[in-house]
Amino acid sequence: MRVKLLLLLLLTTVICAPVLAWNKPTHMMIGAITYSELKTAHPATLVKVIVLLRAHPEYAEWQSELVNVSAPERDRYLFMLASRWPDDIRKDPRYDHPEWHYIDLPITVDTTSAEAPASPNLLEAFAENEKILRKSTNATERAIALCWVLHLIGDGHCPLHAVSLFSPQFPRGDRGGNKFFVRTKDDGGVVNLHALWDGLLITTDKYQTICDRAILLCNQADLTRTKLTELRDTEFRNWVKHESYAIAKTIVYQNGKLRGGTRKEQAVTLPDTYLATAKTTAQRRVLLAGYRTAALLAKDVK
Repeated sequence: MRVKLLLLLLLTTVICAPVLAWNKPTHMMIGAITYSELKTAHPATLVKVIVLLRAHPEYAEWQSELVNVSAPERDRYLFMLASRWPDDIRKDPRYDHPEWHYIDLPITVDTTSAEAPASPNLLEAFAENEKILRKSTNATERAIALCWVLHLIGDGHCPLHAVSLFSPQFPRGDRGGNKFFVRTKDDGGVVNLHALWDGLLITTDKYQTICDRAILLCNQADLTRTKLTELRDTEFRNWVKHESYAIAKTIVYQNGKLRGGTRKEQAVTLPDTYLATAKTTAQRRVLLAGYRTAALLAKDVK
């Protein structure tokens, strides 16, 4: 399994198809952070989660990947593979639910009318899968739901999985930035805004590189637990409807002032400080997602 959308490619190529998540390496990073947090703070839960993941119908396939790392690291890698699984099975009719990855909460500009979010969506999918994880007695069902819970918490922390911009330029919405085209520099390639945010932090799916990046992020001085005041809020709905929505409005779209094109030939160059601010924001969201996932599993996996 290889990552198809490297950031270098994103910066030199037009991405036209909808992107359904943080890229796969970013979901794997969240999985690595979750694993480390469980190992430190909730070791009994970690054991139960590992047992549950081994009941997943794709576990045999994962085992072919797990042999690529040393035996002591295989449980961590299992977490990372499980976190990205809902992207790996795109277009697989047995498991795929493309509409689960996002919700189009409207951001409106200049009194443009907006469409209500469609159903099913990210909030509904999370509630359904968390319920299965907590209450089902079927191990296979719970293992599948667990993977979705891991993944959807990650998606919920990505601001462009929470919104669609409605404006005179995008009267039907920009589909979470998928129709909003920009350039990173004047002579650079064109990318849609969603794809840009999708690959901000990491573009390789190499196990050790992802783990090293996760460790660096956890040890970053400005992202210590005491500075992550958002951790006091334990409601998934708030992480999406309040936090990700607010970030999308103020940072991603700059309160409706960010300029972009509806077609690739209309792409507008991003402001000078945009990428640095976006990366800092994404780092915080990924770390919050990992810590929160661990806390939720400690509550739900009995």
